Amino acid sequence: MSRKPGYGAYLFLALLILLVSILGNLFSFVHRGDGTSSISAYVSGPEIDINSARREELVLVPGIGESLAEEIVLKREELGGFDSPEDLMSVRGIGRAKFDRLKAFIDVSKGAEKR
Repeated sequence: MSRKPGYGAYLFLALLILLVSILGNLFSFVHRGDGTSSISAYVSGPEIDINSARREELVLVPGIGESLAEEIVLKREELGGFDSPEDLMSVRGIGRAKFDRLKAFIDVSKGAEKR
């Protein structure tokens, strides 16, 4: 007579799958626009220069998707560059709360030339 697994076994299996999935995403390699990949880019949260980053690089920042990356590039072109990270709040879709979540991941090149 074989014994069927109980509810606890299924719950344990589901939690194990969830944990593996989360760890897999956390430690996955991030593909950068320059052809390199970096695990530290995702885990440590590098600062991306918003005055020189391409759309493909901007979407690596948590909270920036394709459409917001496009808005950032358009505003950067309109302004001729950003003078400070806070200038991102002039981008449609970025308010104080969103900026507060993004600011750890962004930077503005020092002495950025206005185009």
